[in-house]
Amino acid sequence: MKSGILIVAVLILAVIAGGVYFFWQNSSNSSAPNQATGTNGNPNQVSTEGQTSGEEAATPEAMAGNPVSLDVQISGYSFSPSTLTISVGDSVTWTNMDSAPHTVTSDSGSELDSGTLSGSSSGGYYSSSTVGGSYSHTFATAGTYAYHCGIHASMEGTIVVE
Repeated sequence: MKSGILIVAVLILAVIAGGVYFFWQNSSNSSAPNQATGTNGNPNQVSTEGQTSGEEAATPEAMAGNPVSLDVQISGYSFSPSTLTISVGDSVTWTNMDSAPHTVTSDSGSELDSGTLSGSSSGGYYSSSTVGGSYSHTFATAGTYAYHCGIHASMEGTIVVE
């Protein structure tokens, strides 16, 4: 009986220690800036002054009034960054990094219509000879353009054109 209680106590302590270790690892990873991206562990956040989480800052070229091309990666069944603020005349290129096909489809109207962007797989169910299908669009009019993946409705993004 006493050995059973001892075993249960050791198991409880192991679970608690594992939970503390897991919490400590995740909290230290999410608070330290990522050296490669400058983000704080959030794949949709680009570290910039004066920008909200999930928005990418304007580049020096864009601030000077020169049209620029910015990128949105489709990875992990999400758009990254999920919100992008650009200037009139700028271009955005979406690149599918997933093995599954995706689309860039306007929530209203037909401003964005990529068709199906092939996945990056070279075999299997989503077989494709094209690696990383991409779609580009130049925004000529100010406004907010909400979009989604027509295949995976939970994937959503927004382009804000100023």
